[in-house]
Amino acid sequence: MKNQLITPSVIRILACVSLLGMSQAQTEPQELREFVNSAGQGIRAKLVSHRKGKVMLARADGKEFEVDPVVFRVEDQAYIKEWMKSVPEKKQYRFTVNGTKTKVGGDFTDMGYKRIKNEQWAYKLAITNSSSDPVTGISIRYRLFYTNRADGEFSAGSDRGVYMKPGQAPIPGELVSNQTIEITTDAVKLDFVDYDGTRDRYKDELEGCIVQVLNADGQVLHEWSNTASPMKGRTWDNTGKLTQQISP
Repeated sequence: MKNQLITPSVIRILACVSLLGMSQAQTEPQELREFVNSAGQGIRAKLVSHRKGKVMLARADGKEFEVDPVVFRVEDQAYIKEWMKSVPEKKQYRFTVNGTKTKVGGDFTDMGYKRIKNEQWAYKLAITNSSSDPVTGISIRYRLFYTNRADGEFSAGSDRGVYMKPGQAPIPGELVSNQTIEITTDAVKLDFVDYDGTRDRYKDELEGCIVQVLNADGQVLHEWSNTASPMKGRTWDNTGKLTQQISP
C-alpha cells in the first residue's frame, strides 16, 4: 500500500501534540487512543463523529479537528472503519424558515352604529431543509404573540395587554435537501370593533411568531422570528412583558 501524502496542516497538528501526549499520558481518559500517521507521528485523541468519510478527533484538552483516516497507519484505519460502522454519520443541519400571517376564519357584523370583525389568524410557516443531508425526526415548536384591545363586540377591559400562545407540530417523514414543508400554526382570535362616526376603534393585533426547529432529542437546530417592530427584543428565552400565556 502506498503511503498517503499528509497535508502541512495535519503535520503541524500531529507534531505539536506529540510532546503534549507524552506529558499527559498518565492522566488521559481510557477512551483516548494513539493514532499514528504513515510518517510515525502520533496523537492521543478520541473519535467524536464522522461525515462523508472524514472523522472528527478530540484531544485531551478538548481541541477538535477533522481529518481523513487515510493519513493514519493501516491498523488505525481499520479501527476507525469499524468504529464508523457502529456510529451513525453526523448530519449537517441547516434550515430556512419563513412565516406569513394568514386569516383562517372569521365573521363580520354590521350593526349600523358599529362594525365588528371576529377573526381567526395564524402563521403559515415554510420550513426548508437547506443542507445537503436528508433529515428525519424533526419537529417545530412556536410561540405566537398578540395584543388584546377588543373583546367580542366591545373594547377590552382589564384583560387588555400582550398574550403569548405556544404550540408545536411534527415534520412527518423525511425532509430531503432543498425540500420545503408548510405548516400552519394554531389560530388566535382577533377582534376589531369600529364605532361609526367616532374615533373609537379597538383592534387586536397578531404581533409575531418565534419558531424553533428541533431534532428527535429536543435539541434546538434553528430559531426564527419575524422582524416586525412589536417583536423587537423578544426571543425564545426572553419573551418580554406578557399579560398571560395561553395554554396550547
